[in-house]
Amino acid sequence: SDHTEQVKLRQAELDGVYEAIKVLESPEAREVLTAATSNFVQVSMSSQNSRASALEALRAQAPRSQLASTVLAMVQSGVSFQDVQEKIDDMLKVLKQKEEQDVKDKDECVAKTNTNIRKADTLTAAVGRIQKRLDG
Repeated sequence: SDHTEQVKLRQAELDGVYEAIKVLESPEAREVLTAATSNFVQVSMSSQNSRASALEALRAQAPRSQLASTVLAMVQSGVSFQDVQEKIDDMLKVLKQKEEQDVKDKDECVAKTNTNIRKADTLTAAVGRIQKRLDG
């Protein structure tokens, strides 16, 4: 169903967010980012490896997550880590809002389905009563 597909897509985006956060908050990434002034720069061979690891994790998530794609593009274009974090926070807020709307939509669908089932049961009973009158 559409709801199930939306939940799967939302979970994939959240997984990408969490993976990006995990990579960006790793001690190695923090070291690189602390050494950088306003954007990612190579400070040493180990920081280059950390940055490469972070980029590789983002690349792995990019096909499945719009967020990871966005973060990857931002990092590659030299956007500051703080800006990336703010963008992630903004995206998490949007995803949370969408998730809340999905829950409301699902609840509404369940309520409508239950109403339709009750109506169908009522009509089936009425048809049964009419059928008895006609037969008897």
